[in-house]
Amino acid sequence: MTMLARTLVTGTSTLLAPSSVRAAVSAVARSTRTYSTPSPSPTPTPSSSSTTAAPRAGRRPIALPTTPTPAAEPSSSVDASAGGAISYEPLPRHIAARRGVLLVSLPIPPASWPSHLEPMSPLLADASAELKKRGLAVLAVYDGVGTAPFPQLGEEEVYPATLVFPDGRRFTFPALSRETLTDPLFLKGVDYRALDTSRAAPNALPVARSGPEVLVCTHGARDCRCSERGGPLVAALRAEFARSGVNIPVREVAHVGGHKWAANAIVVPALDMLSNLAASDAPDLAAHVIGNRPPSSRMWQHWRGRFGMDEEQQADVWAKIEAGIAAAAAPPDTAAASEKPHTHTGKTVPLTFKLHSGEKRVVHARLGDTLLDVGQEHGLPSIEGVCGGNLECATCHVYLNPSPVPAPVADPTDDELDMLEFAVDYNDEASRLGCQIEVTPELAQF
Repeated sequence: MTMLARTLVTGTSTLLAPSSVRAAVSAVARSTRTYSTPSPSPTPTPSSSSTTAAPRAGRRPIALPTTPTPAAEPSSSVDASAGGAISYEPLPRHIAARRGVLLVSLPIPPASWPSHLEPMSPLLADASAELKKRGLAVLAVYDGVGTAPFPQLGEEEVYPATLVFPDGRRFTFPALSRETLTDPLFLKGVDYRALDTSRAAPNALPVARSGPEVLVCTHGARDCRCSERGGPLVAALRAEFARSGVNIPVREVAHVGGHKWAANAIVVPALDMLSNLAASDAPDLAAHVIGNRPPSSRMWQHWRGRFGMDEEQQADVWAKIEAGIAAAAAPPDTAAASEKPHTHTGKTVPLTFKLHSGEKRVVHARLGDTLLDVGQEHGLPSIEGVCGGNLECATCHVYLNPSPVPAPVADPTDDELDMLEFAVDYNDEASRLGCQIEVTPELAQF
């Protein structure tokens, strides 16, 4: 039989501002200076084209480039390692509990940022105040595009923004303004509750998977260590991704906390915070991100915490990470003994999974196992089972092709149908939860 392993790559919602805000944005030439930041690129090329924000009466227009500046150098390129080895502090293995992060893209280079952005940006100040009440963080990011100053007093700010949650869900706001903060669509995104991923493997991929990116703190005005260590890391990491031929953005981010553990980086969409980094870590960090954070990655030693979890949940995740680090460092015989045995104790049958990419993968599955068991054992993408197969999530969502005849499986229970309502791209005829489907000879012949 052929099953489609649901790769959840479409979990990105685009929420637009209300009509009143959109009208204000369209009328920017008459009343506002609007800053527009194109999508970042880790391997930018110089361009002579540019767009010019429409001027207000009596004000000089600001020219905003459509591509990052040549070579897309970070705002600071001082290499702290040039003066000798960096002495790092032990990591606490937890960060402040925040359900998610609002990333606000500024066209203002970090070298121009003051130590605190809120006094210069009423929008950031209002957003931070409102979202902090709701358990969310607000971070300013720079894509390598633009050299605009902060707006003058009384000028309206309009920036692109993205709300990111640790299960991979994104809500995009192309024109975030102070009016947007009270818009029902924005509040709907703010009130989203991500699935609990604390019980999953530390490297489990987010449910609604979106493209990875890395945010590196280079906020030197807040603490010089952030720019001295973060700047070279940005440049080195962009070079590594370019060398690997992958299009993974590396963006600079404002203060994330923990100056003494600089350089600090946030890996999106998992929202892992990695700290005590240097430019020399760029090859391993690039491999960590490209390889979907494999358990053997050296970067887990730099794990400081994860957004979306409280301190106790982060402690549980760190315990799993620490066990994995110990197993990787153990002698071969000890490490092998600690692994989950993969010997088949019962009869196996071949099953064919069709991945989202179109690739077909044939695996040998034990009779009596669930499709979730099979997916996890064979590393099939998007069959995560973050709840452990207890019908408390929809992260083992699969499609069973109903044509030409229905699959030889039991009908879904009411509990399964209820949980399937949370599955991304639910298909009434084909969607099932892998944890509820047992491997049988009939299923193999389907």
